[in-house]
Amino acid sequence: MKVTVENQGQSYEYTIPMQSFERASFKGRKSPSDYGLDARKILYVDAGIMGLPELDQMMKTNLNAKGMILDMRKYPRWDIMEVLGKYLYPQPTTFMWYSINSKKFPGNFGLDIIGKIGFKENPDYFKGKIAILVNEMTQSFGELMSVAYRVAPKSAVIGTQIAGANGHVGYLYLPRGIKFTYTMAGAFYPEWKLNQRDGVTIDIPVEQTVEDIAAGEDMWIRKAIEYIESKR
Repeated sequence: MKVTVENQGQSYEYTIPMQSFERASFKGRKSPSDYGLDARKILYVDAGIMGLPELDQMMKTNLNAKGMILDMRKYPRWDIMEVLGKYLYPQPTTFMWYSINSKKFPGNFGLDIIGKIGFKENPDYFKGKIAILVNEMTQSFGELMSVAYRVAPKSAVIGTQIAGANGHVGYLYLPRGIKFTYTMAGAFYPEWKLNQRDGVTIDIPVEQTVEDIAAGEDMWIRKAIEYIESKR
């Protein structure tokens, strides 16, 4: 490439050597449909985009499926738990405790909210295995619901370390219009096992090799299939 440089009224011609560059073509990750889930009698729920009528119909007509993959790797819809709460639990179940600072005794924290899911006694709940997929994109409400789905029978969390950013959001207004956002309530498993910072407890870790990534393999889906089809 030839360039002209002007400096203090003088012009200079330069030839700059170039190097050819070929951008590598992007290979996306395989989709869940590439893994033959229907033939395996495994349901797949993308908690971030699946519509409620579609989900309700799927659950209604597939209560005897071998298993379900609950993909929590996107931020989930807020209302999806209304449907899944009807089908996944034999009875109302506690899944999380929240602590919050006392207004009467500053500096003290106490149990403030007990989170429960499952609306009633339900003998006709989904009895297949449930694989809950998580990764670093599982944050906030996604973490809350991953913990909630984990208390369903025959469930397991499959994935990699998540954000550890669950809990109520608080605001502090500072001078010069600065708004400071922070987590104002502690989020714990029952009996005070830490959820914040630690994140959702992983039952089955996912590891990827360079070859897996190059081949577009979704190791989360593969681990989920392995779990659902195993004897354990």
